[in-house]
Amino acid sequence: MLDPCRPDAFDRDFTLFYFAYRAFTGAADSALTEQGMGRAHHRILTFLAYSPA
Repeated sequence: MLDPCRPDAFDRDFTLFYFAYRAFTGAADSALTEQGMGRAHHRILTFLAYSPA
């Protein structure tokens, strides 16, 4: 969690969040690339999967 009393910690926390997000999405990005798709396609497929029939 960001500590407003330590503004210098923001850069560190933001950097850690960025690399965590990159690691989290890396496998999905690789699988999508193999299918010729990107993140926009993933968002569309997720939306369709959770849409009522």
